[in-house]
Amino acid sequence: MKCITLMSVIVLALFTIPAYAGDNEKDDSSFVEHEYWQCDPENIAALQEASETIWGPIFDDLVEEGKFLGWGKLTPTGAVKKYVSEGEATREEIEPDHQWFAWFESASAEANKAAWAEFDERLRALHPEDPRPWLYCDALTNVTYEK
Repeated sequence: MKCITLMSVIVLALFTIPAYAGDNEKDDSSFVEHEYWQCDPENIAALQEASETIWGPIFDDLVEEGKFLGWGKLTPTGAVKKYVSEGEATREEIEPDHQWFAWFESASAEANKAAWAEFDERLRALHPEDPRPWLYCDALTNVTYEK
């Protein structure tokens, strides 16, 4: 009986794993860009407002048009640093290094570059004063990933 049960589990796994992997392949993005902004905490509310009213609608349009596959933003509420020493884990609550985070998904690095060029063009046309996050933040760490 144990052999039949084990064989059933193996057969089920053989059919389930490829089906799950196939679902993940439906994601068209192969390029993801993350922006980690260091900002004065007093500026976060203004930064969020600008994101909602100025940049967000442009990014939403670019996603709807398929130029970006997705985008989002987050403001950290806390951070935890974890250490493992001699097999024992400890954790320490710390201040987040970055006060604002944004991400952008594209089909490729080239598509990402083209989407940003389109964003810049629209931003300058709609808001000639070019209100960038630099008005609210001092430093940016930009990280790109490819799948």
